[in-house]
Amino acid sequence: MEEIFPYIRESIDRKQENMRRRRRRDALRLTLVKLFQMIAEQGTFPLSESVLEGDTGALRKRYLEYVEGARQYLEGETDKDNTLLQIKTHFCEFVRKLIATFSLEQRQTLLPRFQRKSLFYLFASWSGIFGVPFGFKAGDTRSGNSGSGCVAQPSEFELCAVQAASSVLCCGPAFEPELLADEAPVYLWLDALLGSHDEKIYALAQETIVLLLEFNPDSGAVLDWVVDRGLFTRPRKWPEGASTPRHLFSRQVRERREEESE
Repeated sequence: MEEIFPYIRESIDRKQENMRRRRRRDALRLTLVKLFQMIAEQGTFPLSESVLEGDTGALRKRYLEYVEGARQYLEGETDKDNTLLQIKTHFCEFVRKLIATFSLEQRQTLLPRFQRKSLFYLFASWSGIFGVPFGFKAGDTRSGNSGSGCVAQPSEFELCAVQAASSVLCCGPAFEPELLADEAPVYLWLDALLGSHDEKIYALAQETIVLLLEFNPDSGAVLDWVVDRGLFTRPRKWPEGASTPRHLFSRQVRERREEESE
């Protein structure tokens, strides 16, 4: 890995670029993010002693700098050329698969909360109709309302973006207290995911709700929202092997009662 860090520094360098230099750097950015995605897919990151800080459990500075540098570059780029779209797509996949390689316990300290917040809203801004609850425009995409109250099929890029948004949202407890407050935009976002006819989006909604409950056991607003939506009795199945909201709710109530009786 040491050999590629000079290339990483070049890829996130934000000095002025002419067209020729930008094309060369975009090719480098695309190659690097594909490489990192491949490493994440192989599950290599948790196996290396040089990836996490021993005392905090966070990603080491060099990896955090790459993620932050890539985020800042992509956040400032609005062009719609194919290379940039590929970089964005692979960046979404890299972040999602990187997080997925670590255990739930390790995820809680993996990324700083401010960085998770920045990544979440960046990914939300790319996710078409699913970004609307957070004030982003749906843009010229294939997503939209089908007229029957359900969200239409997302594009491949939007699917990658919303999956990445869910990953950083559920990479530990809420990154800010007001995120899960009563009537917060995140619940409109979850409603949109649950309203999708796309099975991948619906499965993502299920996983996101379970992890929000898992990482935020003291958030009464999340529990109230789950109950109000009748998710205990929905006919569609929850992922096999995953805890359901009912199980998590029962466990949390039991734990609270035990604490009160002590």
